[in-house]
Amino acid sequence: MSSISKSPVFDPDTGFGGDGVPGTYTLPPDPTNASLLFPYAYIGCVQDGPFADYTLRLGPGKFITSHCLAEESTILCRVIQLNLPSIYGGAM
Repeated sequence: MSSISKSPVFDPDTGFGGDGVPGTYTLPPDPTNASLLFPYAYIGCVQDGPFADYTLRLGPGKFITSHCLAEESTILCRVIQLNLPSIYGGAM
């Protein structure tokens, strides 16, 4: 089975770009964990492709910040994050 990261969708020329560069992104402080982020999942800012140097104004999570497009290390982390409300019965 081929790695998802080798998919043409992540190609810097014909797709969305590759993984983020480690050490180029830091999550904002979240002392109460209200945003339900997984800090270990964020690799760093995307450095190639059409979204290199792109600035987002919302996120991560519930934050409102200006930041780079940060690539997450695994799709599984994102799936878990998106499904937390259903896992906890909508109590969030």
